[in-house]
Amino acid sequence: MTAFDTAWSLLKMPLYEMGDKAPKTWNERARAKEGDLDGFLHNLRPHTTNSISWASELDDARGMALKDGLIHAFAIPHQLQGQGLGRERLLEMIAEIQTRYPNFKPYVNRDEILDENAHKFWSQRHEEGHVDLRDDL
Repeated sequence: MTAFDTAWSLLKMPLYEMGDKAPKTWNERARAKEGDLDGFLHNLRPHTTNSISWASELDDARGMALKDGLIHAFAIPHQLQGQGLGRERLLEMIAEIQTRYPNFKPYVNRDEILDENAHKFWSQRHEEGHVDLRDDL
């Protein structure tokens, strides 16, 4: 399974399903769905030669990126969106990755942004100078 496949499956994973007792954290949900993932998204750490997984200290945001700067995935729960938390957590993610990988220059492939709200989010981060928007070759 590639890092993208893993990120995609985690992004599609619901925070809870009707009738389920909602887990306290995303990590508990991942363990319940995939078995013991050994804290898969708990700490920033590479999972393949070039892949980085990240989760915020409060476990209210998560992301995946490549060491060259490509941000594959970044998410916060729907109920926390629109409050500035996404921007704050994205900057936290970038800063943590850059402390470990100083050459990390964050960018997003424009062609991979499918949702209108996500496009607005990434465009704002680009205008602020935090990420680059690139066209997929």
